[in-house]
Amino acid sequence: KNIDVHLTNINALFLGLVALIPFSSQLLGTYSTARIAIAIYGLHIILLGLTLWWMRDYIIESEKIENSHISNRDYRHSTIRLAVPIICSVFAILISFYDTTLSLALYTFAIIFNLLPQSTRLLSRLWLTKD
Repeated sequence: KNIDVHLTNINALFLGLVALIPFSSQLLGTYSTARIAIAIYGLHIILLGLTLWWMRDYIIESEKIENSHISNRDYRHSTIRLAVPIICSVFAILISFYDTTLSLALYTFAIIFNLLPQSTRLLSRLWLTKD
């Protein structure tokens, strides 16, 4: 009761995208000033983030999958950790038409944000809902 075909398909899509990370990272590393490399990498990160978001919400909302309760605080923090790289990638792609260095800085910020354990604290405080 902890898995179903739909979850398996979402997970397969996610793992397929993970398998492509070396390609998009190598492309960005080799052609870091090319807008197309920045866009491909950004679209890859966006697809990864949206697929992971979809998988998380499917697991939480599915009646077929047993899962423990997730607190509002944990849900907020996970949403922030999923949203920041997606938002940074969208802006990085748009900014790449103006300044590719700034685009790379946004990608770096998203990585550092998710590596720091307390990074969601400030954004969580700005969240309008209460626990």
